[in-house]
Amino acid sequence: MVVLEADIVVGAVDVGAPKNIGWAVLDGENVEHGSNLGCFAACFAEHSQERPSALGFEAPLFIPHGRPANKLTGQRSGENGRPWSAGAGATVTTIGLAVVNYVLAKLRALQSERRAVLDWKHWPNGADVLLFEAFVSGDNHA
Repeated sequence: MVVLEADIVVGAVDVGAPKNIGWAVLDGENVEHGSNLGCFAACFAEHSQERPSALGFEAPLFIPHGRPANKLTGQRSGENGRPWSAGAGATVTTIGLAVVNYVLAKLRALQSERRAVLDWKHWPNGADVLLFEAFVSGDNHA
């Protein structure tokens, strides 16, 4: 099955304290955005119904594994002196866990049959939702 880029719905949540959260859903030329997570879940579910979609969270969510003990909390590639485990990174990682849990629970209630995947090499596959980390740090911000 060939899936065109325009057929894929993309949602992203900029993780922060509840008063600072922002989100956007891109569906072809249509962009919706806001700051209410409940509205995000409903909007993403509506636009992505039975379509391939990607859902990203702007927070460090993938914790390195397989490292030597003395490098467990070190920065990941691309973090440019702002490791996921220190300062703001550690705070946003913790907030991100709560936000991801909230959003996925809302989506599960709205679309109980959808499957979430992490392997982009085997996506898109039907209406699977690809979950990804959209964390941007330091000079990598636009």
